[in-house]
Amino acid sequence: MFDVNGTKESIFQIRKGMTVSATIIKETPETLVSSTRTVTGEAPPPPAPPPPTPTMVGVILIEQPTPASPPPTQEVAENNLPKTGSDLPLVGLFGLLFLCAGLGLRGMRARFDSHSASKTGNGSSPATVGALPGGSFTLLDK
Repeated sequence: MFDVNGTKESIFQIRKGMTVSATIIKETPETLVSSTRTVTGEAPPPPAPPPPTPTMVGVILIEQPTPASPPPTQEVAENNLPKTGSDLPLVGLFGLLFLCAGLGLRGMRARFDSHSASKTGNGSSPATVGALPGGSFTLLDK
């Protein structure tokens, strides 16, 4: 309930602009739980004393010789490398080199023959052949 101008009204009779005073009463239920626990038991029996140690009459020590181990051997590493390649690629490279040299010489010879056939001397003066990759040279007629 709300106090509106001294009278108690419900929430449905309150309008906008009214001055209202209210008191909040909060009731919470309290639950009390009480319990008592009683535990009974017996303590374990004390541990039994260890058995008595027999008295020492005498100690006999027998030393057995250990077999002599041979001295450690030192292994010497060899300076040989494993054979992983062959000479076949080198032989192929030389073959290719000689093939190119042969073709180059054949081309130079054909060029030389064509130049010498086109230029013929009269026998009195040397014939000069055109420029080759190595420069020009002269032919001497005998």
